[in-house]
Amino acid sequence: MKSLNVTLGFRASADLAALAEKDWQPDARLRIDTQYVPSMLNCFDESAAELMLRLRDSAEVQNVELALCALTIDDGRADRHLKNLGALGFGEMVRIDALPEGIDLRFNPQAAAKMVAAWHGHSPQRLIVMGMESGDGVDFQTALCLAEALGWPCVTQVSDVSLRPEASGEVNEIVVIRRAEAWSKL
Repeated sequence: MKSLNVTLGFRASADLAALAEKDWQPDARLRIDTQYVPSMLNCFDESAAELMLRLRDSAEVQNVELALCALTIDDGRADRHLKNLGALGFGEMVRIDALPEGIDLRFNPQAAAKMVAAWHGHSPQRLIVMGMESGDGVDFQTALCLAEALGWPCVTQVSDVSLRPEASGEVNEIVVIRRAEAWSKL
C-alpha cells in the first residue's frame, strides 16, 4: 500500500490579546515587542488542521496510509503547537528556522512560499494545506505564491477534503470541496 504524504503549513503568531495596554507603546524603530507574549494558532490554521485530521480519519476507514506532517517557518515560537499536533496524530513535525537576516515573513509571502517549496523539493508531498491567512501578516498570499512556485493549482475556501479510491482500491485522488457563493440573477 502506497502512503500519501500530506502537510499542514501553519504559522504561530503572537496572541495580541495578552498584551497589556501599556505594552502597546512602540520602540525607537516603531516596533511593538511581542517576544514575551504567548503564541497562538489563528482560526484559519486551526480549521486547516481539522481538515487534515478529518482526511486522516477517512483514510483509515478506507484502509489508506496517510502520513501527516506539520510544517512551520519559525524561530521556536511554534514548538508547543508542533508538539500538540504531534499528540493529535501528525507523524512528522518540521520547523524551518533558517531565516535570512532582515526577512520579516509576516509581510513577505513570497519568501515563505520559496522556503516551503524548497522543503517540498527534499520531501515531496501530495497535498499542502494552509490556513487562509496568518494572524499577523493577514496577506492571503502565501498559499497562492506556493502554488505558483510548485506549479500546482490553489484551491481556496475549502470546506472539506476526502479520498477517492479507484476500482483497484488504490487511492490516487484527493477530492477537495470548496465553498462557493450561490449567484442568482436579480
